[in-house]
Parts: sequence; C-alpha cells; structure tokens
Amino acid sequence: IKRQVERMGVRAPATVLTIFVDVEKFTHLPRAPHAQKTILWLGRFEAEKDPLQAIAVLQAVRAGGTDARLVMLGAGSLEQALHRKAERLPVEFPGWRDPAPYLPEADVVLSTSLHESFGAGMVEALAAGVPVVAPDVGVAREAGAIVVPRDELAAKTEEVLRAGSRGTLQLSLLAKEEWVKRWRESLL
Repeated sequence: IKRQVERMGVRAPATVLTIFVDVEKFTHLPRAPHAQKTILWLGRFEAEKDPLQAIAVLQAVRAGGTDARLVMLGAGSLEQALHRKAERLPVEFPGWRDPAPYLPEADVVLSTSLHESFGAGMVEALAAGVPVVAPDVGVAREAGAIVVPRDELAAKTEEVLRAGSRGTLQLSLLAKEEWVKRWRESLL
C-alpha cells in the first residue's frame, strides 16, 4: 500500500503495520481426542466467503469414504440456506464463537473464501498446529496454508484428513508488546 501511495506522488510519512493476531493464544492449545474427523470453517455466512462450498466439500469428503463432520463458526445472511443444504449431514452451527475451544478437535481448517483481505482465522489455526486448506486468498500462501485451486478443495481436504498432518505457521508476526509499540509510534 505504501508503494501505491508513493506512485501517486504523495510523499508523506507512512507506516505499514499488519493486523494484530494474538498468536500466543493459539500456540499452546493441546490436541483433544475425538472420534470423528473434524473440518472447521470460520467466517461470515456471506457470498464472498462462499460457506455453501464448505458443505459441498464435506459431502465430497464423506462420499470418498472419510467419516467427517463440519463445524461452521459464524453467522450471516446465508445461514438459512446453509441449514437447508446441511440437512441430514453432520454439520454444527455454534454461531459466532472464539475458535480457540474448537481448534483442539479440528483436523483441518477449510477456507472457501473468494477474497480475503488478510485471513486471521487461517493464521490462528496454523499457530495451533491445525493444517489449513484454502484457495490463494489473503495471507494463505505466506502463512503456510495448503493452497489449491477452488475445484481441488475437497480432494485436498480429504487427503489432509487421511494423512493426519499438522499445520505450521510460516508467517512471522509481531508479539503484542511490539505491535502496540509500533502502533503508538505510528501515531506520532
């Protein structure tokens, strides 16, 4: 963004500060034993997040022989359509919730977003050691998500569930104290 502003001929002090994610909150979450493979989806139930695709991914994973359930944390205008599409499927809708209590049982976090400005949920999942399968949106690639074309989300999700792999956050983010310090400096 800073370079874009400079190309427009604006010469002013600018500070680029990434979105703060409290990574420490997620790095020490213990894995929780669970009987059924769990796909976790988080976000707004809106068209740009494509939550209906998450249910299609669950259907494909189950059709491939993997006993999995889907937990969708969020709310929004597509909620009724999601409930209809999820009938007779193992899908839970807890509403808007902190993902921390759900990550210990998650075997994969699925992103179906068409667009992401950042992707804090992906960063949180990876910090907790949960692999993320996502299209190339936001910081998915830089953070360490398994990035695939949208039409390969189901196959890659099933592969991750079968492999039992772990996620690793590859994005270096500032600790809270350093972030606050730089934010304060940017105000001067």
